[in-house]
Amino acid sequence: MGSKSNMVLHAGSGGDGTADMSIGEVAARLGLTTSSIRYYDGAGLLGVLPRIAGQRRFDEASITRLRFIKIAQSLGFTLDEIRGVLHPTEEHEWADLVAAKRSELVSARKQIDAMLGMLDESLECGCEAFDKCPVLAAEL
Repeated sequence: MGSKSNMVLHAGSGGDGTADMSIGEVAARLGLTTSSIRYYDGAGLLGVLPRIAGQRRFDEASITRLRFIKIAQSLGFTLDEIRGVLHPTEEHEWADLVAAKRSELVSARKQIDAMLGMLDESLECGCEAFDKCPVLAAEL
């Protein structure tokens, strides 16, 4: 394994001591639901969030973490994998996680390409029922 990831994103103060956005403001800013943000917080993905009068408060560092979570999910990372990136260990290094995810997606693409090929062949044969299609019959 290589060196530890530089991708550690800390929640808390944005450097100026402010934590001034509410969960609703953050949700609107990032296009997330408040329930998703609460879920990420409960899953330990946001670190320790300050509270004012019992309400979570978010600063730029918290928003950066949420943006990263959103991007990582769009790339197919699971929340457990994202947790590994946000809390790196020797078993969860950024480059290793990216390489594994890329390999997983390449395999999925091969499977999807094969499925599309079979469907295209099935469309081209002109059969009106699956049980009369020679392309599908070969697979049954």
